[in-house]
Amino acid sequence: MLGLSIVPLSHLHTSEQQSSLLPARLMTKPLCFLVIVPCVLASLTHPPVPELFQNTLRRWNVQPLHDKDRLERWNRFVKFVKSVKETTSQIHLESLNGYTILNDAEFETVMKPIMTRSFNMSDMIVSDEEIENHPVTKREKRKKRALAAVSEMWEKEVGLTTPGDQAACGSCWSFPNVGTIEALTKKLSGELIKYSEQYFVDCTFTYSGCAGGTVNEGYKLTLMRQYMLSAKTWPYTADYAPCKWTADIESGNNNAMTKIWVQDYLPLSKTEEAVLGGLVHSPVAFGSYISDNIFGYSGGIYDDSLCATQATPHAMLLVGYTETTLRVKASYGTIFGDYGYINYKRGSPHLVSCRVYDTAFALTATWRREMEYTFCSEKKLVTRSECKDSCLAMNTDTETGWNLASIPTRYHNEQIVSMVNELYPGVKTDDKFNYLWMGLEDLDKDESLNWIDDFIPVNYVNITDWDSFGWGKIYGTINKNTGAYMMKGSLTATHRGVCGRAVTCWDISTAVANGDVTFDRERLTEGTVATPKCDSGYTLTGESSLRCVGGIWDKTLPTCTQNSGPQCQAPTITGGTVTPTTAISTGASYSVSCNSGFTLKGQSTVSCTESNGKATLSTLPTCEKDTVELKCEAPTITGGTVTPTTAISTGASYSVSCNSGFTLKGQSTVSCTESNGKATLSTLPTCEKDTVELKCEAPTITGGTVTPTTAISTGTSYSVSCNSGFTLKGQSTVSCTENNGKATLSTLPTCEKDAAPTCTKPVIAGGEVSPTDNEIAVGAVYTVTCNAHHKMKGEAEMTCSKSGDTAVLSAAPECEEETCDPKKAEITDGTIESGKKDRYVYGDKIVYKCNDNFVVEGNTAIECTGSKFSSNPPNCIAINTNCDQFTVTNGLLSNHYPYFSTDKVRVSCETDYIVAGKNPRICQNAGWKTDAPTCTKSDGEQCISLVPPQDGTITCTGQDNDKNVAGTQCTVGCLDTFQPIPGSISETTCSKNKFLWTHQTSSNPEGVFPPCTKMIAPTTKKVKIKVTIKAEYCTNDEQKTLMEEAVKAFLKDSLSITGLQNGKCEVSDVECVYKTEILLKFNVVQTQDLLDKSLLNEAKSEIKKSVKANTFTISIADGKRRKRRATTLSADSDSLESEDEVVCAEGEVVEDGVCVKCPAGYKTVNGACEACQIGTYNAAEGAIDCIACEGDKTTYGTGSTKQDQCYDLCTVPDIAAGTLNKEAGFKVEPTYTLTLSCEETYSASVASFQCSSYSSTQHKCNPLQQCKPSVVTLENGSISGAAAPYEQGEMVTFACNAQYKLIGDSAITCNNRVWSNAAPLCKPVNTACPAYAVTNGKVEDKSTTFVTAESVSVECDYGYDLNGTNPRVCETAGWTTAAQTCIKNEGKCPALTAPQHGTISCTGTSITDTCTVTCNAGYTYLGDTVKVTCQEGLRWTHQSYKNSRGDFAACAEVQTPESRVLEAELFLDVDYCRTEQEKTAVVSAFETYIKSAAAAVPCISGAKCTVQKTSCGNSDGSNKVTFELAQTAGELSAGSSTLTSSDSRIKDLVNTKAMSFGVTTSKKRATTTFTAEDGSYTGNVKTACADGQAQLSDSCIACPAGHKLVVGSTTVCSACPVGSFSTTANSNSCEECAAGLTTYGTGSTSSGDCLKLCKVPGVTHGTLTPPTGYNVPLDTSIKMTCNTGYILDTGSQEFVCSTGPVPTCKEDGVTEEVSGGGNTTTVVIVVVVVVVLLIALGVGAVIFLKKRKVKRVSGSGLEPAAVLVNKSAETNGHTTNENPYDTRI
Repeated sequence: MLGLSIVPLSHLHTSEQQSSLLPARLMTKPLCFLVIVPCVLASLTHPPVPELFQNTLRRWNVQPLHDKDRLERWNRFVKFVKSVKETTSQIHLESLNGYTILNDAEFETVMKPIMTRSFNMSDMIVSDEEIENHPVTKREKRKKRALAAVSEMWEKEVGLTTPGDQAACGSCWSFPNVGTIEALTKKLSGELIKYSEQYFVDCTFTYSGCAGGTVNEGYKLTLMRQYMLSAKTWPYTADYAPCKWTADIESGNNNAMTKIWVQDYLPLSKTEEAVLGGLVHSPVAFGSYISDNIFGYSGGIYDDSLCATQATPHAMLLVGYTETTLRVKASYGTIFGDYGYINYKRGSPHLVSCRVYDTAFALTATWRREMEYTFCSEKKLVTRSECKDSCLAMNTDTETGWNLASIPTRYHNEQIVSMVNELYPGVKTDDKFNYLWMGLEDLDKDESLNWIDDFIPVNYVNITDWDSFGWGKIYGTINKNTGAYMMKGSLTATHRGVCGRAVTCWDISTAVANGDVTFDRERLTEGTVATPKCDSGYTLTGESSLRCVGGIWDKTLPTCTQNSGPQCQAPTITGGTVTPTTAISTGASYSVSCNSGFTLKGQSTVSCTESNGKATLSTLPTCEKDTVELKCEAPTITGGTVTPTTAISTGASYSVSCNSGFTLKGQSTVSCTESNGKATLSTLPTCEKDTVELKCEAPTITGGTVTPTTAISTGTSYSVSCNSGFTLKGQSTVSCTENNGKATLSTLPTCEKDAAPTCTKPVIAGGEVSPTDNEIAVGAVYTVTCNAHHKMKGEAEMTCSKSGDTAVLSAAPECEEETCDPKKAEITDGTIESGKKDRYVYGDKIVYKCNDNFVVEGNTAIECTGSKFSSNPPNCIAINTNCDQFTVTNGLLSNHYPYFSTDKVRVSCETDYIVAGKNPRICQNAGWKTDAPTCTKSDGEQCISLVPPQDGTITCTGQDNDKNVAGTQCTVGCLDTFQPIPGSISETTCSKNKFLWTHQTSSNPEGVFPPCTKMIAPTTKKVKIKVTIKAEYCTNDEQKTLMEEAVKAFLKDSLSITGLQNGKCEVSDVECVYKTEILLKFNVVQTQDLLDKSLLNEAKSEIKKSVKANTFTISIADGKRRKRRATTLSADSDSLESEDEVVCAEGEVVEDGVCVKCPAGYKTVNGACEACQIGTYNAAEGAIDCIACEGDKTTYGTGSTKQDQCYDLCTVPDIAAGTLNKEAGFKVEPTYTLTLSCEETYSASVASFQCSSYSSTQHKCNPLQQCKPSVVTLENGSISGAAAPYEQGEMVTFACNAQYKLIGDSAITCNNRVWSNAAPLCKPVNTACPAYAVTNGKVEDKSTTFVTAESVSVECDYGYDLNGTNPRVCETAGWTTAAQTCIKNEGKCPALTAPQHGTISCTGTSITDTCTVTCNAGYTYLGDTVKVTCQEGLRWTHQSYKNSRGDFAACAEVQTPESRVLEAELFLDVDYCRTEQEKTAVVSAFETYIKSAAAAVPCISGAKCTVQKTSCGNSDGSNKVTFELAQTAGELSAGSSTLTSSDSRIKDLVNTKAMSFGVTTSKKRATTTFTAEDGSYTGNVKTACADGQAQLSDSCIACPAGHKLVVGSTTVCSACPVGSFSTTANSNSCEECAAGLTTYGTGSTSSGDCLKLCKVPGVTHGTLTPPTGYNVPLDTSIKMTCNTGYILDTGSQEFVCSTGPVPTCKEDGVTEEVSGGGNTTTVVIVVVVVVVLLIALGVGAVIFLKKRKVKRVSGSGLEPAAVLVNKSAETNGHTTNENPYDTRI
């Protein structure tokens, strides 16, 4: 809250109220004043201080009353002269401002209240997160504005009102509010309106605006009301009164802000650049600290060092700047400063310490017009184009402007949301119904938003999701529930939509400078004509009329330019006004009118004429002052009467008489006389009260009693109580007071008859009571919930019970506020700079400062977070001056001067340099322990020298003469009583790749090892044991006691546990519970040597072994029986459960059974130590957060410990196809020179460049249209054809030497920078393997020579089966098996071949036999089925015209995906996540829960996944929570089973309402349990494959030869179509076979699969074997079988496929005569009719089956008509029929 109050100088004594000048004797002896002038004033000699004092008195018309008064003013003036000297520069002052000459009494009234008032400026500070997430901030970052254009725009070009005076009211915050909107109104409309600050003071808060306020609250108020009052309607009073304009505000009456809309307020980032950038939008309001020095400021450049010390908060308005100053408009009137302004010194550090940039806000606005909205379509869901067409269709000749809705402000945003929810309330489960199309779009692809009709600049847009859509034209929708906008890249999505139009155009009546605009109607609706007109002496340039069309003026506004030629200047008339006020041309005239109280003498018109080339005015009139009769107003006399009661003239008098009980003191006559032109009354008498005792009579109260019952004197009171069954309404005390001489009672209470007795809701400080009803009935309960950072003392529930005739509430609890221990805030060698208190509560901040020659280590400020501080106070470390500063050439230091004792300064050398000397260099009390290390040139073949971790050691093996050559291995260890940070590396190896250690990464470029942490003894250390005993015992207390004794004895004596025997451990908390069996629990607690990890481990191990071996047997002397006998109880061998528990002190974490404190450079996160990320550091142990580097500075890696490890660094870029001399992602100095080398077939654009100058367009590897030369190699052969470099289309041919065979392609071609295939090999011929041929089949390799290890397969012709082993292998000694043969297939399906990387298992090849294919481990099958059956027609079920031979599909290698996540969402049972604080609270609580044992999510509990991207409050609805479970890198190759089981587990938790977790709510500041809505969970496992991989279900595969990669939303692997092939894995395309060649089916892997084959033709009325469409060898014999009722017509039943001819079938023509005679013709006719009917039925069935898409019925021997319908299928890139030869109908 901000606010300062100042009494205006009119309250000072003036010359009219005082004696004249100071006596001459004082003026002639100024030395009596100079005695107290400090020496520093000697420099102010022009003029001297006494003369400066006199000038200031004269300037402000102040005459001291007497010597004391003058001395008081002089003393104060001298102090302000000193402050001016200290704070102001670059000015010559003739006088100072009016605040410098106050006397003591005036100072107490005016200044002291100002400087002692204290407000909390944090109310005006906006969080960095809110600033960064504000949509306008995001957009401004993308649009770098040039600031020079706005440096003086607002004051000099736009124009501002005169600075106002807040006077004695803390309303400084309201003046920037008004000033900003005044400036925006002037800029947009051309009209300078003085708005009312009093409106903000009275109508913003529920309390007095004079008590202080915040600028942002005023901005929010204007944003939602779109309403302002003018200062003329509501002048400033410097006082507060409850708002009387509520009705006008609601109705819009008296609104002075009629020409603009306020769109949004913009919190600015806390930098000078951002704050000055805000001037692009508006003058910038800000809050800052000031000191009383400011009241001496009288001009010049101001710079105050005391502002942060006195720290009085104050709000002002930044209106411009120069290179050296910030121009600020104040609220102290024009008597202050530079005519009401302050010129702050730009660049001064005091601007930062005084927080000038911390609380800055700008405002955005646009022109005001009336808007109209409606829905775009009667249909519920439409696409964007459908919605837009519907809007445009609403335009008519008389009503235009309809389009997709524009929403110019938050005010209209709420209108839209309200309108839609009236018709469609509630959050819908399908987001299609939650969003509506509107006219927002991104046309420029640079995230620059525009409305579709482009008539309103988009300054306010509440975007919730942007980055997920990337570049491209994107479009906006609005969430009907939240008002948030979501950008969409899809035009095919369907939503509801909103149309809108501007009903009126904006008011341009004052928008033309030096002119005005008139309209042909009052309301600026469609068709309104605007006529611009210029002032006299100006000429119109541009359009003479404009028309309102669709809410927009159809033409550009004209301008008024000044006429050339002589002009007359506007004259000045004392007591009158001249119109216009600007110069006029000859022929024009001025109009003169006199002010009130003045009379015009002369002509009211003054003409401008030309004479001798000069402009001359006619005779000027005058305004003479009227003679006014002076009168005195009737005075008021307390206790008396004045006659007459009206004003009287001078010379007359008033008569005064006193009322009864009063006596007159003074004259009864008061005269009215004239003095200095004013009417003045003589001294007034008084009416003093008589000493007469007045009394009040006792009143009567029905249903009650009044005490006492007698009369009482004034000043005393009656006490009223109600009878039983009555309740007091009003005050129980009735006072007797005097009023105009009479005794009067205060308002009487009443006693109202009770209904049923009730209990009244109590008020609990620091807590809330529910229900919120003020009263509850007997039996009901009030429940108390303590606010956050409060703890309850007492019972939470208060029950209302009856006691006699009344209701009584049980005792109320207390909510005690948590406090932080003041002792923990103490600091050594430093002081608390601000915030020191005896008692600290939540939110209290403490700022520390170290003594001289000490430096802060840790956080300079801490905050009380409830019961503890956010961190420990910082350490103040003494600077060791004995350790001087040093530098290293070709290297960097880990930390910089000043240095402290025990500091270790590590040297890191640049690339190609290594450290020479002791590293690190250690600072001791006496100075440096060793000489400074140096960086010497390396031979380039070794890694950098490593530095042991703090409190640790390093041991290396494989070094060469102390050089860390490739292969050197180093092991890291810790000293005694120290241990490594969890997860830190223990080994590293020098890699030959750029000679980097394996732990050197972009986050650790210097190869630093994490420090070792000191082991700390825990406060508690135990192991909890639970076993089950199947017996009946522990049914009473005696048995439980006996069991406890027996367990302790058994553990100590029988198991011989060391810790129990030596007393370092003990058994505690033995618990024995019997239900259907005994559950025995106990703890083994370590009491000594808590750092010894072995004691409890041994105890747990011994107990576990005993239970497993069935020796955990407890013998108890049972006392139940008359004769005591032992009861033996044995633990179930599988029942042991154990849990370790280690409790550490605050700020420590558990690691391996002991406690450690996270070292400097680390923070404590969820009970573990986490390194400070790049760009952050932390100097303190046990910290909970890291500190961000200032500005753009960052660190070289993670784990930085000091601020001086923050540098201006540059990140080494990652250049495609290129290599730099520094690893990509590493941090280097901005000037570091990077050298670039490129891969083969790439050319470097530059040889080297400085890191800071990197540009992706200038520094890159440009591809050459060449193929890699390294591919072209061949041993034992020769290469011919093209030579390197290999250009597009060039071919290389390979040939082998004698006795060598070429394996692979004999020629490869350069195509699009890639060789068509790999280079072949030349292998020696094995003469022991002769060539051979196969009858009725073909050998796969037709060559006459073979090489060792070569395998040769045989393919048999159709109708023949393989006999022998396939493939046949050539070994060194010859063929491993006999040659294969092909034998006639007699009633069997063809033999099948296993795919590469797979096997097949067959039951046989006869009809009904099956074959099953199985892929090897690590491979997956790409086919539709893994099991096939031999069927009628001797074909396998998977054979088709696309697979004539029945080849199995390929087995593809399964590869590790790039990532695999479970994307999930659910909805909470409450509406929450509306603010950033709420979102953070829910996300933190949810992640804690989902990771907990209670959730038992399989992949999390098994450490196989992590939780990421958790958010809540998305644009889909405020109660939605989204998150991901991401598989860890080591689990990606294991498949998705853990994610799918986790998905099932979470779904069960949600559907059974078991997913509940506590959240500290911001609303109640208490922990509230949230539960996931039943049925609201959805999850989807999503696998992301790397480039070059294909996706198959939730796995990634290498796409094998015979296939191609098809890129879409996911990349899939598709078999090459018939007639094409691919030879390599992961191919992007398939090659077509040469002309005349084709393949047996899909998935061919080489050009050798392309053969001259015959496609089996199609026939009618019959079937062929092999079937129609199959590809078979040319000489294959085809058999025709005619359908039933048909016989062979032409050709042979068998024919050769390639030669034919194809036979045909005809009807057999056989008819039968009817037995017993009769007419044969009749029978034939009947048969024909029946046949026709059957055909008709068949055709109907075909049509029916075609519509139903009936598939072939297996085994029927018939093919339904649906199978005969041609289907489109892709073959070789062309569209063909699925079976082009099947022509049956």
